[in-house]
Amino acid sequence: MPLVQIQPPLQLFFYKMNNKNSLQVLLEFTSCLNDSYFLCYGTCLGALREGSFIKHDLDIDIGIMRGDFKLEYINSIIEKGFKLIRLYGSLECGLEFSFRKNGVKVDLMVYYQIGRTIYNCLWDNGGINGLSDMIVHSYNVKLFNIQQLEICGVSFYSLGLEYIKSVYGEKWKKPITSWNWRTDHLCHDYPLKLKLKQLYG
Repeated sequence: MPLVQIQPPLQLFFYKMNNKNSLQVLLEFTSCLNDSYFLCYGTCLGALREGSFIKHDLDIDIGIMRGDFKLEYINSIIEKGFKLIRLYGSLECGLEFSFRKNGVKVDLMVYYQIGRTIYNCLWDNGGINGLSDMIVHSYNVKLFNIQQLEICGVSFYSLGLEYIKSVYGEKWKKPITSWNWRTDHLCHDYPLKLKLKQLYG
């Protein structure tokens, strides 16, 4: 499976979330997705636990199901002034986009369904090793109940509590400042990664 990179590996950007700026970026970004999106990962966690962005978070996390995804959404996002800085995977497996606007990084991850399992992929090492750098997260379809959660008083479509527990565990209410996004999620699925490599490698 070909891996496209918009930029070569670049330095990490550390951005402390500013509620007003981040909220405006989130509103502009989601306006391009025709209500087909949902908050996920740390953005969902912040909405559920704090009703806000997590102050030490580095980006905004947005998900969309493969069946709802349209390439025209990407054009709309770019027309809104977002810069596409990274693209990983392919439409068939593990597609992820990274954008930036006004200092805020937004990750858009495409989610796929196989039977009763929904999965998405993160990418290690800038994806330079292709599918070997794929980090697969999987969830039971029952966890994907889209609801509305508020961030700074504004409602957004989001995944909910059962999803958060599957990703962060029963202690999700306790804030932590040390987090390894490569290894600390509870939803890793290495067997599914091997299966996907066989299918798309």
